[in-house]
Parts: sequence; C-alpha cells; structure tokens
Amino acid sequence: MSFSIVIPARYASKRLPGKALKDINGKPMIQRVYEAALLLIDQPEYSIATLATAFLSKDEEQDRNAVKVFFNTKTKEAIAFKRNLELIEDDSINYLRHIGIYAYKRSSLQLFSNHGPSLDEDKQKLEQLRAYSLGLKIIVAESRTPPGPDVDTQEDLQLVNSIYKNK
Repeated sequence: MSFSIVIPARYASKRLPGKALKDINGKPMIQRVYEAALLLIDQPEYSIATLATAFLSKDEEQDRNAVKVFFNTKTKEAIAFKRNLELIEDDSINYLRHIGIYAYKRSSLQLFSNHGPSLDEDKQKLEQLRAYSLGLKIIVAESRTPPGPDVDTQEDLQLVNSIYKNK
C-alpha cells in the first residue's frame, strides 16, 4: 500500500508569513520537514496515521502552540487534538505532543482534500478536526526521537538556522 506525505503548511501564517518557504541553512523549511517525514513514516494500516512525542518540558506542555493529541492507550486511536492542556480523567487515555506529520490512505486524502475546513477546524486552527468531521479515524504512533524546535516566529527561525549551522 502506498502513502502520501502531507505536511500542513499555510503560506499566509499569521505568526510567520511564508513560513513553509523560509530558508533553513540552504533549504526551504518544507524540504527539511519532508526529508524528516520520509524517515518516520512506517506505512500503517489505517485511514490516517500521525506522529506524537513526549513533551520536553512543562513549559512546552503548557504552550498553546504545542498541540496535544489525546489517544486510547490500547488501540492508539486519537480521540482529541487540543491547543490547551485539558486533562481527560480516564486511565485508558494518554496524551503526547502532536508532531504534525500524517500518513493517509489515498481514499482518505481524497475525501479530506475534497472538503473545506470544518467549523471546529476554522475555530481552533487544527486541520485534524476536519478528519473527525468526515468520520475518519486517526491512529497515533509515538516517534522514537523528538523533533527539533517548532518554527512559529522569526526568533524560532533564527534558532533553527543556528542549529543547522552548528551541525
């Protein structure tokens, strides 16, 4: 079964316009993310799969820009994506930091792309909520290594560039 890699990126990002095309040590950010995604996707047998990782700090856990994915610990099925940390009192539910890399079955990607944003997606600015509105199930896989820092501001971009320059 073949999968497509979809990297959510908006050129008109409010916090960092043109974010996906910003240069990170000689390559556009979207190229860096794509190259990382190629190493992480393991062709799961679900409609949509996504990656998540442990939070690196309490500050990151409280950060509204660090999306939290809540999932069933037995089935690994995602049950919620949230910007704010709102704990769910259920021993069978855990949460991690959502990375934002997806694997789609072709039919799921076609369904997803043929529909506009849902009301929840527009309100919370989380594209995963469109999948829920379409009845698609999302399975969560835990990344073996945490990703690098998020790039949401010009300062974040400068930090990531310095990391690449020092490699």
